[in-house]
Amino acid sequence: MVHASAETDFQIKHLKKSQLSELSSELRDDFISNLPDTVLCHILSFLPTKFAVGTSILSSKWKNLFPLIPNLNLEFDDSLILHHPNGGEEEPSTSKDADTADKSGEELKSSFTDFVGGVLKSLLQNNASICKFKLECQKKYTDDCIGSWLRVAVMLGVQSVCLKASIRDSCKLVASLNGCTSLLALHLDSIFSLKVSAVNFPNLKKLILDYVQFSDGESVELLFNGCPVLNTLKLQFCVLLVDDFAICMPSLTRLVICGSLIRSIFSTVVIDTPKLNHFSYVGLLTECYLLRNVDSIYALAVHILPINTLLEDHDEELEVSSYEYVKLAEALRDLSVPLPKFYNLKTLVLGAMGMTGWKTLACFLDNAPILEALFLFGGFNMYDGGFASFLSVLNYVPYCLASSMKKIEIGAFSGQEDEIMLLEYFLQNGKVLEKLVFNCDFDWRKNNAVFNRLLDAESGSETCKISGPEKGRMVSLYCLEKFYGVSTSRE
Repeated sequence: MVHASAETDFQIKHLKKSQLSELSSELRDDFISNLPDTVLCHILSFLPTKFAVGTSILSSKWKNLFPLIPNLNLEFDDSLILHHPNGGEEEPSTSKDADTADKSGEELKSSFTDFVGGVLKSLLQNNASICKFKLECQKKYTDDCIGSWLRVAVMLGVQSVCLKASIRDSCKLVASLNGCTSLLALHLDSIFSLKVSAVNFPNLKKLILDYVQFSDGESVELLFNGCPVLNTLKLQFCVLLVDDFAICMPSLTRLVICGSLIRSIFSTVVIDTPKLNHFSYVGLLTECYLLRNVDSIYALAVHILPINTLLEDHDEELEVSSYEYVKLAEALRDLSVPLPKFYNLKTLVLGAMGMTGWKTLACFLDNAPILEALFLFGGFNMYDGGFASFLSVLNYVPYCLASSMKKIEIGAFSGQEDEIMLLEYFLQNGKVLEKLVFNCDFDWRKNNAVFNRLLDAESGSETCKISGPEKGRMVSLYCLEKFYGVSTSRE
């Protein structure tokens, strides 16, 4: 979408009824065509590329408008443009029908190729500029064909490229974009093995790779070294077929690794990014996972999956907004690697509390000295001794509890003795605690002894308020949307 300029807004607002009444009947019959070109281009910018280009056949007035659209977003999707004669619903019943379908399919591919090439040629001839180039292909096209389209996009000054297509030779793909000084964002969503001989994206700020296979360490190093000013990197469902996977980028501030599969749990993953402030990881815990230079991190999300778990769904990039948070969806296995200090962490969100989750909670509290909000969202594991395990890690009350913790929310609270003792500990030692919210898994009206016990507990804060299940449920729904990326509303 392209936003209207101030001049366009002025022209639209001043097309008053008194002016329209002065138009001849002929002009009123084709009122839209007689709007200023800037207004028409603004209207076209809201249409899909297919339909925006199609308006060129309406009249001579519309013929050359499409290339004039400022900051043009091009989106080519062959599934929207190509329509099989049988609607794609029936399988060919005979070999003759199959041959006819194959021939028709090739004709449709040729038609799509001509359409994309024609649009790009027209834009090039009119010295147009484009903001975004998105190509989504259900059918397979040659690397040379896709590469030629990308090269034209580069000549048109493209700023963002999104490619969802079958790629055979990643070297050709990267070569088509190499040296593009206008390219700021690149999203590759395709199953292919990344093998490159050179990478040069001098101004690339954001890189998203989905389903890409990293098959050799040299290509990984070339890719990251070829993006000298990259600040956002997302690796989603990628396959890391290297023993040592290193992300060493001095400019990186946001890193998301989601559902990526490593060769072995004994592989080494090194992240050395001194400016990193947001790190989200969903996947297996490797034997050696090294996170260096963490002083700048204020947002950390970690979801450790069981070794045999297949990740079916994944979180989109977690939006931090004004929050600074940590999400730990499962315990960090056995805490064999000590947690570093998180000096800037203000909000901690923990998911399901596994067997080592109690110790993990204690370690995070002990290593986050300015923590202000704690969300225990996923509930607790049902076993005795959890609170004792929590206390065994602590030699003293965590500094954040005594000095900065203002809000604690408990989700899926089941009323177990260990849970109650933990909340009593929070109430007793939370010197500046303002609110304790919990959402029960049981009918607290029938078991109000638990609630009354918390109300009667000794409190270190004179201003702390305890909110029951109804309030807690609303906050929990908010947490689902805010921290887990799950929508709780139906449109």
